[in-house]
Order: sequence, then C-alpha cells, then structure tokens
Amino acid sequence: MGTKKWKEALQSKELLNKFLALVLTAAAALLFLNVLTDDRDGRQQVVDEDGAEEITDFGLSGEEQRLQRILSTMEGVGEVSVLLSREPESGRVQGAVIAAEGAEHPVIKSRILDAVAALYAIGVNEIAVFPMDAAKESGGRS
Repeated sequence: MGTKKWKEALQSKELLNKFLALVLTAAAALLFLNVLTDDRDGRQQVVDEDGAEEITDFGLSGEEQRLQRILSTMEGVGEVSVLLSREPESGRVQGAVIAAEGAEHPVIKSRILDAVAALYAIGVNEIAVFPMDAAKESGGRS
C-alpha cells in the first residue's frame, strides 16, 4: 500500500473517530439536559385514616385533576378517576374515560356524560363512564 492510501485510510479513521466523539457528546448533553429539565410527575401523597400512604394522581394533567374535583362535587358522584384523550396535532380533547363511585346509577352516569360533553364540546359517544371498582371504593379493605 502506498503512502497516499495510508494517508487516506488514516484520515477516514480520524474522521470516523471525530464523528463518534461528536455523537457521544451530543447524547451525553441530551441526557444531562433531560435531568435538568425534569419536572414533577404530578403525584400526590395521601395518608388515609388508618395511616397508610397512597400515591394518587400519577401523571394526571392539571385539567384532569380539575375535572376530577368538579365531578366529585356533583351530587351522588363520589370519588372519580379521569383520563382525557387529546388529538396530537391540536391538543383538543377528543375523548374521556371516567370511573366514578356513583356511575352505577343511570341518572348519575347521565349527568357525568352531559357535564363532560358540554365542557369539551364532544359527543357522549366519545365519553366512557364506568362504576368505580368496589374494592377501590372501600380503599381495598373488606
């Protein structure tokens, strides 16, 4: 192999090493940036009457938390869990899943459907309302 080919091979190897170093540096910078900008995940710690601790509202948006509070204040609804589905492009609410203590009663279920449909201007067919699990209602205690 001539000296020209050696130089070319050495230059391409150096170029590859520089590229790999740049990629690794960029990856490290992105990881570091992610750690610095990491926000709270929205969890709240609750201590119930027997002293047990429970983590609630994991990952819920402020809007979902507000909707939970509003619905839970409606007569007969009780405890509520909410999940909103949004359109990726616009962020507009396109659907909702709701579990509520009082949802086994048709009138209460209808009120929940009407409230969410009116609030987000979506059809009741875009909202699913379910009775909350009895074990959840009693805190898992028998």
